Amino acid sequence: MAGPALGFLTVGTLGLWLGSIVFLSFVAAPVLFRMLGRAEAARVMRFLFPSYYSFGAACGAVLVVSAAIRALTTPEPDALHGTVAMIGSVMLGLTLYSWRVLLPRIDRIRRRLSEEDPTEEGTGMEHEYFRRLHQLSVRVNGLVLLLGSACLALAYLST
Repeated sequence: MAGPALGFLTVGTLGLWLGSIVFLSFVAAPVLFRMLGRAEAARVMRFLFPSYYSFGAACGAVLVVSAAIRALTTPEPDALHGTVAMIGSVMLGLTLYSWRVLLPRIDRIRRRLSEEDPTEEGTGMEHEYFRRLHQLSVRVNGLVLLLGSACLALAYLST
């Protein structure tokens, strides 16, 4: 009985997590930037990111634990459950990296850029640093989405 319940938990958690990524990336962010303009939309996004990443981390923790339990308790050896747990661990690690490393760096550089005189020397380097951090954040988010899609297919196959 625990097998089907854990399978539902694994697939459901993945679905919620991927849905949150798709919604924020492809629905909420574009609408906010179109409706509010760049500066105000960026302010709203900064407010949303901590909740977005904490939700992803919570989903990742549930995913990893449920998939690991399935991998360890399945009567016959099944590599799919273990693979789902490993991919989920990578996704969780990437989400934590974005939340705890990239987000604070992006916020710090954004604050410095907003406080400085744009005509001051060195601002170009800081704008470039911000651009690179933002690009990395987008790529990491995309990688989590890609890994999550593969993980969802494997989790669905293993139910």
